[in-house]
Amino acid sequence: MRSSCRNTASPAPACKPTYLRVKTPQCYPKPMHELSIDGMTCSNCARGVENALRELGVSDPSVNFTTGTASFGLPEHLSLPNVIKAIEDAGFRVVAGGEEDARPAWWTTLEAKLAFSLIWTIPLAAHMFSSWHVLHDGYVQLALCLPVFILGLRHFGHSALGSLRNGAANMDVLIVLGITAAFIYSLVGVLANLGPSYLFFETTATITSIVLLGNLLEKLAVRRTTSALRELSKLQSVPAKRIVLENGSERIEEIASSQVAIDDVCVLGLGDAVPADGIVISGAASIDESMVSGESAPVAKEAGDQLIGGTIVQSGNLRMRAVAIGERTVLAQMIRLVKNAQHQKPSIQRIGDKVSSIFVPAVSILSVLTLVVSWLILDLSFGTALMRSIAVLVVACPCAMGLATPTAVMVGISLAARRGILLKGGQTLETLASLKHIIFDKTGTLTSGDFRISGFKVFSGTEQEARAAIAALEQSSSHPLAKALYSTFNGDSGRITLTEIHETRGVGVSGIDSSGRRYEIGAARYAPQAFPQDYDLFLARDGKLIAAIQLGDAVKAEAKAALSALKERGLRLSLLSGDRESKARQTAEDLGLDTYYAQKSPQEKLDILHKHEAEMPTGYVGDGINDGPALAQARVGISLSNASQVAVESAQVVLLNGNLKLLVSAYDIARLSLKTIKQNLFWAFLYNTLMIPAASAGYLTPSIAAFSMAFSDVVVIANSLRIRFTSRY
Repeated sequence: MRSSCRNTASPAPACKPTYLRVKTPQCYPKPMHELSIDGMTCSNCARGVENALRELGVSDPSVNFTTGTASFGLPEHLSLPNVIKAIEDAGFRVVAGGEEDARPAWWTTLEAKLAFSLIWTIPLAAHMFSSWHVLHDGYVQLALCLPVFILGLRHFGHSALGSLRNGAANMDVLIVLGITAAFIYSLVGVLANLGPSYLFFETTATITSIVLLGNLLEKLAVRRTTSALRELSKLQSVPAKRIVLENGSERIEEIASSQVAIDDVCVLGLGDAVPADGIVISGAASIDESMVSGESAPVAKEAGDQLIGGTIVQSGNLRMRAVAIGERTVLAQMIRLVKNAQHQKPSIQRIGDKVSSIFVPAVSILSVLTLVVSWLILDLSFGTALMRSIAVLVVACPCAMGLATPTAVMVGISLAARRGILLKGGQTLETLASLKHIIFDKTGTLTSGDFRISGFKVFSGTEQEARAAIAALEQSSSHPLAKALYSTFNGDSGRITLTEIHETRGVGVSGIDSSGRRYEIGAARYAPQAFPQDYDLFLARDGKLIAAIQLGDAVKAEAKAALSALKERGLRLSLLSGDRESKARQTAEDLGLDTYYAQKSPQEKLDILHKHEAEMPTGYVGDGINDGPALAQARVGISLSNASQVAVESAQVVLLNGNLKLLVSAYDIARLSLKTIKQNLFWAFLYNTLMIPAASAGYLTPSIAAFSMAFSDVVVIANSLRIRFTSRY
């Protein structure tokens, strides 16, 4: 163990503290830049910002208005201030430090703007119910309306102009057109002394106030869809108790988790949060890992066990050594995956996005047509025709269509993360829900992977040589079987040093010793010569069989219940294994699977997967290195978190605690999310289909139209939030 020094504000130089640490090399990925943006209210707003960033020249811009974030890569020729200026030119405000750290001036908040607007709007609207003469005076109404109109122009106008500049007109364009038309018409009526029938100042004020109220309700509701992500993020900022060495003695220094360095030693007691990913070096404790694994039961930890940053000590105490900090921790990777998933759109969102992109111009044209037809053809007064036209502008709601998909995706992905399920993209929700057939790997997926050696037979040479060769061949492999073999045969029968070790997925491992002899271990079907059928693996030297191994592997405790639940949901289930036919058949029968395939190589697995995918949407569940290609090629690849890194990287769904019951939850959440998206889109289209003609026909006043528009957004968000409160999940 080596000590290193750090500067502190305390004692004299002779008393500088050192920290217990063992140097471990680490590398950190260069993250994408992310900015928090205030003021986006619909998908058109996000598209306007995205267009501005793309024109600026950033790489891979992705804007999510539900989270209020923009992520992008920053080329060398651009600086962050350039990006911030482009976003602000588009009509939005960049929040320094993110949403949680933002402290905007109180008068710039939606709450303050709404309160200011209501102060003037309430007495202005009261003239419709009061005989008080002063409220009916045109100049008094102008004085009451003017502050609200200026507020509306500032609040909605900046965003509207920015969206027009970037070619993605948003809802604020319609609001500005509506309040401006009503104000100018009323202003002309006052100045020309045309009488009360020309005064519609209350229309301008009530539209502004009601839309501000709708924006506030929408902001509060959307915030609830991201609560799970915020809770995960809070786990990154916890206090830490680091051990400091001073004058040969130890003391505990309390610091923020962000100050913990690789190989620092920290102490943990009851109620403490683990400050970074680490290894237990002494002591024992029960750890609550539910926030990152979905498993409610505490996990016992002792020396040598791994700890996940952000988890909580429920009992006991221990010392840990930090092995991963910052962006390399499990929690940080979870948060990054969830954020990335929220930025990726499912294909069904294209429907809403496509309609939203042409919605504002179409509604503007329809509003003009309503004015012309009502005034010139139906022979209504210009004032009445104008109110119908304004009602069409205000009642139209592209926001509902824009909110329909991302809010449901946000809630679904966040809920899955809280259950210990990582979904790599909104598209994954849609494809997972569409599955009709799931194919499972056997070893380590349906079975425990905790192999036991039930038989070992030597045909040539000594048992000591055979055992040493097996340990040498399997020591570097990450396959569950290799780990079991190495654990069983290592350390008690001498050693053999091998070079040129080569692992062929699904086949075996080979290597050459110092004398040039080639050792090889692999599946029975690749054996150089026949040996007893009930043995599973062969060991050969220079192409000659020298030993055989018989294996046993138990089915996972939760597998039967999980697969039964999936069958109840109408899914077809199959087993695809490289194991012997007899063992694959027995596992399939025990678990009630529809079909099984045995003794298949990785290429044969791909061929079978492609065949079934051509017949129906098919997913694949696996955990080994040899499952990587199948996981990548499947419509949805599903991996266990205790799987190999290749399997986790190749999959679109990761079950964090390796429990197959989470697969049932993932499928249910995906189906409910997709169903909710369809309900939201149906509501949005139905609302606009009914309300726009009603406004055009004069059945809605502009004020009622504004309320209806705000109500439509809240309905969509509330429907998405139902996913969180469905007890089944």
